[in-house]
Amino acid sequence: MSHIKWDDTFSVGVELIDSQHQLLFQIINRFYDAIERKENQTILSKLFHEVLDYTTMHFSIEETMMKQCNYPDIAQHQEIHKRLIARAGEVQQEINRGVKGAPQAAMLFLTDWLEKHIKGNDKQYTPFMTKLGAA
Repeated sequence: MSHIKWDDTFSVGVELIDSQHQLLFQIINRFYDAIERKENQTILSKLFHEVLDYTTMHFSIEETMMKQCNYPDIAQHQEIHKRLIARAGEVQQEINRGVKGAPQAAMLFLTDWLEKHIKGNDKQYTPFMTKLGAA
């Protein structure tokens, strides 16, 4: 397990979304640092809650931009967001309850999610947003 490092392969070509993704990486890396420092459950729970809050806000903005550019697969993308938030909520509960290994499992979930969601799902809307000048 290690920090999540931003590089150009994560760029969706939309400045606002890319900057939000970069900030999300920073928030997740603070959570990772707390795991490495063996912080207590309260601190880990609070930091993961920050990840969840920021992600929820980001998804809302991203979905608004998808509507503005008439992205045809918005319903499917919204469903993916809904499932990711639901799973992150379950992870939050595991951390809150102090389940052994939950923070480490959370980092694996976050790393996998960022890799697949940004590089896969999010890049699918890029042509629609750039066509309408959202980039």
